Amino acid sequence: WQNSVYVIRKIGFPRNKLLLPNLIWLLQDINWPGALISIDVLADIEKEELIPLIETAITKAYEIKDYMWLGGLKMLIDKTNIQANDFCNSEVFCLLKYADF
Repeated sequence: WQNSVYVIRKIGFPRNKLLLPNLIWLLQDINWPGALISIDVLADIEKEELIPLIETAITKAYEIKDYMWLGGLKMLIDKTNIQANDFCNSEVFCLLKYADF
C-alpha cells in the first residue's frame, strides 16, 4: 500500500478523487505501510471534499466497533484542524471519543 499511496499522491487532486476512500480505509491501522503518508495526502485535500469521507468512515468505524480506525481518523482530523462545527452532523464528530490509541 505504501507505494500505492505515493502514486495516489503523484496523481493529485482532483484526478485521484475516486481513490481517496482507499486512503481513508488505510487508516484502520496506522501501523500499516503507507497509513501515515495517506494522512499527509488527505490533509492536502480541501475540507469540503474530505469531510463527507471522514463522516462516513467515522460512522462505519463506530458501527463495527473499530476503535483503532477511529484513532486513525482522529489523527487525520487533528492534522487538518477540522472542528466539530465543520461536520454536517456534529454528533458524528462526538464518536471520536471512542478512539483507541
